[in-house]
Amino acid sequence: MFSTLLEGISTGTGEKIAGDWLQAIFSPALLFWSGVLAFLCIVLLIICNTLMTWASRPIFRLLEGYFPTPFGAWLSRKMVAHAHGQLDKKIARLSQLAMRQDKDHTPSERQELIALDAELTTHYPAKNLLPTKIGNLLRAAESYPQERYGLDSIIVWGRLWILLPEETRQELQHAQQRLDYSVQLIGWSILFLIWGIWAWWTIPVALLAIFGSYHRAIYAVQIYAELIRAVFDLHRFKLYEAMHFHLPVDSNTETKSGEQLTQYIFRGAIESVTFKH
Repeated sequence: MFSTLLEGISTGTGEKIAGDWLQAIFSPALLFWSGVLAFLCIVLLIICNTLMTWASRPIFRLLEGYFPTPFGAWLSRKMVAHAHGQLDKKIARLSQLAMRQDKDHTPSERQELIALDAELTTHYPAKNLLPTKIGNLLRAAESYPQERYGLDSIIVWGRLWILLPEETRQELQHAQQRLDYSVQLIGWSILFLIWGIWAWWTIPVALLAIFGSYHRAIYAVQIYAELIRAVFDLHRFKLYEAMHFHLPVDSNTETKSGEQLTQYIFRGAIESVTFKH
């Protein structure tokens, strides 16, 4: 009888405790403050994301090689000098391989020749090297239309963009979004280093994330740069037609025609221009 009584008391007490816990968990006050906490977390995430979106532009400028402060200028000069040294070595190696007959190349040398030729064309601008790989990739793409067609990409881009087919503009926008996302990943990875103050193991994780995000950004820049070249290769004549300029007669005169069109867009006609209607 005594054990039965204890069992009843125990059961009743357990049910009361469970009921008290359920009542506490689902109490209006707890639900209210849980909702407030969730709301504050969402607001904090939105603010952080907005700040990172704003900060992505300065971060990207650093990735391009535009370093502020006197120390940044000194570092930039050192890195540009190093880039020039690497470029000179690659040019010398390319010349060495190109001087030999194709039949004298081993398979590995032939692959090296092809890779060097492509790298020197797309990874380095003809002049004004920047300190970083990303900066040189973009500058090489920006200078490509002027070197080949006489069109300054910075000056004519806004007008050419309006004339591009919708599909082409979407491809460019997607490439830009991939690049922006990669830059933001770098920013978040850098911020993750802060947790190293409390947990040392987050430091190698953050460094690994920075390394991976940086290489992702390089890949995104390569795609974007190639699309810029393709746009001018395929759609540059739309700009002549929209501005009522005569199309270049041949490849020998196109550079001069491109320079005249660029000059007209930038400053207006210095000399008389005959329009085509």
